[in-house]
Amino acid sequence: MDVSVCFLCRRATKNRCNECSEYVCSTRHMKIHKQKDRCLPIRILEGQYGRYAVATRDIKPLEIVMYDRCIGMATKLDLGELVCLECWQPTDQKCAKCGLPLCSQCKPIKHLMECKVISCYGKLESSQLSTDPGILPSIAVIRYFQSEEKEVFEMLIDNIEKIKLTEEFNIYKSASAFIRDRCKLTQLSEETIWRVLGIYKSNSCNVAGYKARAVFPVLSMINHSCISNVRHIVDSDEGTMEIVSKVSIKRGEEINVRYTTDYLAPINKRKEFIWETWKFACTCKLCQDPTENGSYLSAVRCQRCKSGFMLPKLQEEEKIEETGLPNLSWICQKCDHSMDEQKIDAVLSKVSSALARIPKNNTEKYNSFYKMCISILHPNHSVALQVRKILINRSIENVGTPPAEDSQVSSVLKMAEDYIAVVERIEPGYTKWRSKILYQTVKIELLQLLQNLQKGQGSSKVDLTTKIEKCISDLERALAGMTGDEECLAREDEPLRNRIERMMLNPSLGGGYSMLLKILIKLPVL
Repeated sequence: MDVSVCFLCRRATKNRCNECSEYVCSTRHMKIHKQKDRCLPIRILEGQYGRYAVATRDIKPLEIVMYDRCIGMATKLDLGELVCLECWQPTDQKCAKCGLPLCSQCKPIKHLMECKVISCYGKLESSQLSTDPGILPSIAVIRYFQSEEKEVFEMLIDNIEKIKLTEEFNIYKSASAFIRDRCKLTQLSEETIWRVLGIYKSNSCNVAGYKARAVFPVLSMINHSCISNVRHIVDSDEGTMEIVSKVSIKRGEEINVRYTTDYLAPINKRKEFIWETWKFACTCKLCQDPTENGSYLSAVRCQRCKSGFMLPKLQEEEKIEETGLPNLSWICQKCDHSMDEQKIDAVLSKVSSALARIPKNNTEKYNSFYKMCISILHPNHSVALQVRKILINRSIENVGTPPAEDSQVSSVLKMAEDYIAVVERIEPGYTKWRSKILYQTVKIELLQLLQNLQKGQGSSKVDLTTKIEKCISDLERALAGMTGDEECLAREDEPLRNRIERMMLNPSLGGGYSMLLKILIKLPVL
């Protein structure tokens, strides 16, 4: 019998999946590999930077690549407000036995683990929760050592040696002191406690509206890329997650997810946040290319030659490892003038401060600001894109209620199209941001189409059908991207009328859209 390694833990095994012949070492790992009657199309490999995931077959856009279930949920280290340890919502109520945060509506289930340990030595005072930063983080450790899901958790990286060099490590020391001294769990060494907290820090993701963090074991083995090919959809109540493909993924291609939430952050802010949060220097496709995949997201206009743009120059990888945070410099493509990161930050700080001072509803000032902005930054710079998005939203609001001139509608659609063309270089495929824009612009197109028909300005039957089909196709893509559900897309050879009827039943469709589609489906052309 052949001997190879398990798809997940890389242990030698002879056991194989009966359906796809993938090597799986145990019943527990088979439950991860075989999910909802389908085999997981990924395999974990080892490389220069540790574990990573690759596709074992071609994966279509919007395909559910995997399901994952969290093996631990805990409060955030830097959480400013107290949250219930069952539902993770803000509360000022406390457990009557141990004094930890707990809503009166919540029945203690998971909380029983730490409650039993802490209440043995008396109830905590409210003041202790605000003065001892180690109490709430210790909940993650106590729950972990009373759970049955230790095997995969132990496979994850902790980055503890890097964390020891930060101020945050003081919280780790406070947590170990609370667990060992206050709770008398002296069988747990400081190093063991720090490792568990380090694993949470390095592998967990935000859940419960950013009020808590959870460790999803298989997700934790998928590497970060600022330009990713999958996205994750979390159900905090169930403690589950779907990993959905945004684009087509070829067999053997690495599967990447974006750890950060701000996909428009310029390179220096991305790298700083990634280092501070996960303790690694990102070397993905986007970060390795000074133009950031042709988006020019971090490009600054050269104030010396006035015609060139300054692009970030990356440090050599070995220097990044030596210094920690990578220091960048910006160099003009035309005249070679350079500026260091501190000077670039100073420029961006002034521009961002000016943007923050503009009244929310003052479109005229946003337009004036944009003209000033692109005299300093590239028109596709992160800050400029923020302004363009604001102007798109304001324009959509202005033309959203008919009657609107065709030229106004065309202008809005062109603005949205140009914005999408740039941002798709950074965040491609079926994404929420793109879907939201399509959802808004299709509504404008349909309103304008129906308004022109009412005026007797309709197109020919063929042109009208083509326009309607384009709108419905865009709306299908918008709903699919918003929900991550490929069922929103048209089926092969599905008639246009059937697609509209099916869309009218979609619960994600707003009331205004439902009314538009009811009018649309009555048109003789359909």
